[in-house]
Amino acid sequence: MFSPSQYQDKKFLLELAELIELLVRIGTTQSLDLAEKFGEDYIELENKIKTHDYKNEDKIFYWNK
Repeated sequence: MFSPSQYQDKKFLLELAELIELLVRIGTTQSLDLAEKFGEDYIELENKIKTHDYKNEDKIFYWNK
């Protein structure tokens, strides 16, 4: 079954990856520190996508339509 909530999380995960790549390309100390912080968020969200049960969020999504 298609999960709109999981789809949005995956979409945001890709945006985070692009942001991290950009920060690494900039290469300053500040940008690398920020990339590391976003990397932690990336890993957390990736783990959520792999393990989270999206049924409750999807019920809310479909209920509001």
